[in-house]
Amino acid sequence: MLKRRILLGSIAAPAVVLAAVSLAWACVPQGSFILNPSEGAAGAQVAVSGSGFESGPVEIRWESRTGPILATATGPSFNNVSITIPANAEPGVHYVSAANTGEHGDHSATAASFEVKGAAPPPPPPATPPPPAQQPAPNPPAPPADPGQAGPSPRAVAIKKCKRKYSVKGVKSASKKRRMTKKRNACIKRAKRLSNSNSSAAFNFASLPLFGKAAAGRG
Repeated sequence: MLKRRILLGSIAAPAVVLAAVSLAWACVPQGSFILNPSEGAAGAQVAVSGSGFESGPVEIRWESRTGPILATATGPSFNNVSITIPANAEPGVHYVSAANTGEHGDHSATAASFEVKGAAPPPPPPATPPPPAQQPAPNPPAPPADPGQAGPSPRAVAIKKCKRKYSVKGVKSASKKRRMTKKRNACIKRAKRLSNSNSSAAFNFASLPLFGKAAAGRG
């Protein structure tokens, strides 16, 4: 009788453990989620919204629970978690899986299909830089003045006028010659004070005595 009780107890103990484990698994929720959109080109951006998971991290992977991680959400629910469909995904139906990361992750695992309908679009070409702004051409320098073509300076013109106006040619009176010579020298002295930028027309011969009378007194 005692042996029978021991045998029954040894059989019942594992059954209790199995029942407890089964009950623990039954308490782990299985999550669910949706993809928006559920189809598109490789490299597309997709929003994932899920619920019914355990509290804690929820890994979202490509193709299976062991595939590349696309994003990590936080359970028990989450909205609009952004993932990127792999750019090298071939056209056809693929799967996105989601599961908690704890010891009961297998029980919470679930998946949704995504149909790849084309290759990832090529990257845009690099922007063409604008052409450099054109600088206006500089004005050519003025040619140098030709010294051979330059006219007499105002000073030289004034001196020539003094010599012509107070010339003693044809004057017979010695005293008048002396006066004319004196005035001519004074006129030349004043003419030499002119700069080359002054006009010889501004030279005032009338301010000198005998100007205009020299020709009349000659003879």
